[in-house]
Amino acid sequence: MKFEKKKDQAGSKTGNKTSSKTSSKTSSKTGGKTKNNASFAKDKNAFSGDKLEKTVKTERPVKMERAERPTRSERPDKPARAVKPGQTNRPARPVNPNQVEKPVKSVKAARAEKPAKGRDEDQDISADQADVMITNRFLEIEIVDIGDEGEGIGRSEGMTVFDEGGLPGDIVTCQIETQKKSYAKAKLKKIIKPSADRVVAPCSVYQSCGGCQIQDFDYNAQLKFKENMVLNALKRVGQFSDIEVKPIIGMKDSFRYRNKGLYPVQGSISQPIIGFYKKNSHNVVDVRDCLLQDEKNTIIIEMIRKYMRDFKVAPYDQKSHEGTLKSVMIRKSEKTGEIMVVLITSGRKLAMTKTLVNLLTNAVPGIVSIIQNVHASHSIKGLGEENKILFGKATITDEIADLKFEISPQSFYQVNAKQTEVLFKKAMDFAQLTGEETVYELYSGTGTISLFLAQKAKKVYGIENVEEAVINARKNAELNNLTNVEFILGDAETEFEKLYEQGHRADVVVVDPPRSGCEGSVIETILKMAPERIVYVSCKPSTLARDMKLLCENDLYKVAEVQPVDVFGHTAHVECVVLMSRV
Repeated sequence: MKFEKKKDQAGSKTGNKTSSKTSSKTSSKTGGKTKNNASFAKDKNAFSGDKLEKTVKTERPVKMERAERPTRSERPDKPARAVKPGQTNRPARPVNPNQVEKPVKSVKAARAEKPAKGRDEDQDISADQADVMITNRFLEIEIVDIGDEGEGIGRSEGMTVFDEGGLPGDIVTCQIETQKKSYAKAKLKKIIKPSADRVVAPCSVYQSCGGCQIQDFDYNAQLKFKENMVLNALKRVGQFSDIEVKPIIGMKDSFRYRNKGLYPVQGSISQPIIGFYKKNSHNVVDVRDCLLQDEKNTIIIEMIRKYMRDFKVAPYDQKSHEGTLKSVMIRKSEKTGEIMVVLITSGRKLAMTKTLVNLLTNAVPGIVSIIQNVHASHSIKGLGEENKILFGKATITDEIADLKFEISPQSFYQVNAKQTEVLFKKAMDFAQLTGEETVYELYSGTGTISLFLAQKAKKVYGIENVEEAVINARKNAELNNLTNVEFILGDAETEFEKLYEQGHRADVVVVDPPRSGCEGSVIETILKMAPERIVYVSCKPSTLARDMKLLCENDLYKVAEVQPVDVFGHTAHVECVVLMSRV
């Protein structure tokens, strides 16, 4: 076991060095009568709770009282201290007959007596818990749930264990990697009894790639798990005891649903690696065919590999800041079938671009746009500001319902257009618009929901703090000839409060916040404005439940309907739209 080996090495190395040094020093002081009782523990008690991996404990040498220590004059191995004129040798301190000798305590015993000082849930385990962890370094547990990141959840001796790789229904052996006071993180080592819902993941690189978390979980079981995730969050976090959650709306086909792929590039000229990042890593897994992406992406990536080898186009190296190609983006319109290929490069120079265009367009006829995006900074994240059109158009066009959207390399756009349409139509139904309402959408992004709402509302205001998204939203409004929608650049908490103070009021407020949920000030302004209906579009059940509790706790609003929608199959993410009506 890795942990035991580390302990033995530490004990051997430290023990030899300290034992030799202590023995020599003490022996020289006592004329060979060594009273050093220091020894290195070989068992689990050698480890303190605060530094479990590194600290090796030794017992303290028995401390001799001053009266027991020989003076220099009594030690033949040491000459008597030289006495200066006018001084005499100081006699030993007399022993106090009433003094009670205190027993020597180990470090662990001393810590056990010392009261804890406000340890919280995230602090390291106590010394008393250290033995439990060492003894149960490998645990056998049953997985009963899945966490937000797709990790299995089980329990052992009252402690919650997050097991990477476990699925509900599995009985597994897992290895503890880190432990806190009330929970531990572990890695799956062996499946003792597999879940009835466990399947063989069809992706050949599923175990190493970080794109999917639960591809080895039957899709129908995934849907049930996501539905329960929403229900459990509302009960546990929101404290809604008798709430009803509608059956989740799943996909007809849970694969090939993504309309955008961003493939980082690593490796070398002769062996380019193009794919996705490994789990919890900055290293790229070479992916030949991602089952969540369109099949044509596989051909495009193979052509780019060939181009790099044939024309010596080097992958960009983030450490040396040398090389050309940082990543490849592929976008596809679900409605029109148009494909855009974007090569993100470290500079403006790119070899043999006409040959590259011919390679790609001959291999995949649906390509209507090939763009070089110049990303000159040392970062490998995101895109640069300059786009060089190598072939075709600057944008592609997609449609959701009867709305059109122009998509550039930098555009914010939903990656699953089919399920996004389902989600946004449900939000529209919940808004119950008649044509006379004023609607505010907070965290409006590229304005997709706002444009839906503008088709039936009197006036729509969208508030978003990302400038590029606001620019896209305004362009999309023009493209669809919608003049009753206005997009405001700024933070939702600031701009929404300003509108309220200016006397603006809303009949319906729609919020579509990030995973962190709404800011407290936004909740307060909604309650002050008191619209007839609140429609909450969520991408994280726990923050949804928290915000719903705040909105409903004073009985100003009641929950009318909760509808989960699966937009990201084979991941642990779930979308949800909720209607809250004023009482």
